[in-house]
Amino acid sequence: MAMTYYDLLGIPKCATPDEVRLGFKRKALTTHPDKLSPDASAGERKAAETKFRNLHEAFETLSDPMKRRAYDMRLEAAARFLRTGREREFDATYAEHLKASAERLNVTVQNINKSTEKLGGLVEDLLKSLREANPEWEARRQEALRRRQAQAARPSPTPSPQV
Repeated sequence: MAMTYYDLLGIPKCATPDEVRLGFKRKALTTHPDKLSPDASAGERKAAETKFRNLHEAFETLSDPMKRRAYDMRLEAAARFLRTGREREFDATYAEHLKASAERLNVTVQNINKSTEKLGGLVEDLLKSLREANPEWEARRQEALRRRQAQAARPSPTPSPQV
């Protein structure tokens, strides 16, 4: 995140007006362009002027209560914007993760269904070979199926009203 005016002056966000002024004085003593050596290059001088201009702008903003309140509101709005952006990014990542998990789960379910079908076929084959080896088993099975169908066809008894 970019440096705030509080960072430039080296003060906490809850600094008093006196602390703002002292922070500016401390930083101004080290960053003022006049503090450069006489043999400083034009680039160094320009960089020092820009840095001091930013420092002075921070001091002017934070020393005026109305400007400071507006600046703090902008900082909070920017922080909120970053938070919501990160939350959206997290939500998107989480949605992708859920989608991938659902796809893996579907593949697993399909594999289980396939193996269940194979097992069902094996059981049917085993029962068929047992019935072929013991013909009386098939006769018993047919009799049980016939009784079950007859029982399902009969109406269920309704309870008689008790007086």
